[in-house]
Amino acid sequence: MVNIVSNFGSSPSLGYPRVYLMNTGSTRTDASNAPSLSPAAISRLNKDEVQLLTREQITSFTVAQVRAFQPNQMTWLTTDQVNALSTEQLNALQVNQIYALSADQLNAISPDTLSNLQPRLTSAINKTAISSVDLNHIAALTTYQVATLTTDQIVNLISDQLNALTSNFTSLTTKQISVLKNDQLSALSNESIHNFSSRQMSALQVGQLNAFSANQIAEFSSDDIAALSKIQTQAIAIDHFSSQQISSLQKSDLHELSNSQIAGLNPDQISSIQPSSLSGLDKSQLQAFSTAQIQNLNTDQISALTPNQINNFTAGQFAAFGSAIIETLSKESISKISLASMGFITAEQAAAFTKE
Repeated sequence: MVNIVSNFGSSPSLGYPRVYLMNTGSTRTDASNAPSLSPAAISRLNKDEVQLLTREQITSFTVAQVRAFQPNQMTWLTTDQVNALSTEQLNALQVNQIYALSADQLNAISPDTLSNLQPRLTSAINKTAISSVDLNHIAALTTYQVATLTTDQIVNLISDQLNALTSNFTSLTTKQISVLKNDQLSALSNESIHNFSSRQMSALQVGQLNAFSANQIAEFSSDDIAALSKIQTQAIAIDHFSSQQISSLQKSDLHELSNSQIAGLNPDQISSIQPSSLSGLDKSQLQAFSTAQIQNLNTDQISALTPNQINNFTAGQFAAFGSAIIETLSKESISKISLASMGFITAEQAAAFTKE
């Protein structure tokens, strides 16, 4: 078995004890000499000497001894040696020591131990290594550890890792959300989409919103949609919104739709618009409706429009009004209809006016 002894004075030119790793021939693990290694001696161990340290010797090291390992020495530790480090020893490490660890070494730390690491250390994990940390370890990260990951670390996470955060996805800060790449966003699971908070949703850039598929957009809650700014709302293809989501749009939300989005509403979406929300549409938005869309508006929706809004429809649009809709118009609304529009009324519409 390997034993570690120090030969003081054997290297006077270097001014520190020369460390010898000797095979004692014993089958018994003997860590009795490990505590005698000074931090200076540990910092001088070469690769072979580092890798000959036993688990028992590793676990016997003090905080000062563990902190004595140089970053290059940290890369020499075997996965079994890394696994032998206690939570206390790991938390004693310096950030440059953690940064030196590879993904294999990090995966050798138990998920429970990883979850107990100080956030200053988890945020020091090498951005390249973190992309290969397994999903069990990613899932073990605490809320605070997730929130303190650097943006460099975040952009290097693969989508499976982001999805492994599950409920901790909401811990991502707005700064972290804003740097997510399109390929990360496009691969988010429905569960991850559900875990988006309104705060996170408002942090998404226009280009990021374009990465979401129709199926992903359909998972946005009404609160998520309400949190979107006008620029964000207009960045989403209108056919990506479900009828239920359109139904959840309040007056101010509907007003944020662009004219091209209004023109792209399908019959199911149009019929789902809450009548009270229609009163938020301005002249250009109303005139963006095609005649086919006008015909999909129901009487409750038309009745909710103000007289001035009725007047904003073009003559061509007004010609698409069915008799049932005309019968619902108030006298004030009818009085607002322009003479140009009146010139396009059909006999059927005229008959409906007579009923009014």
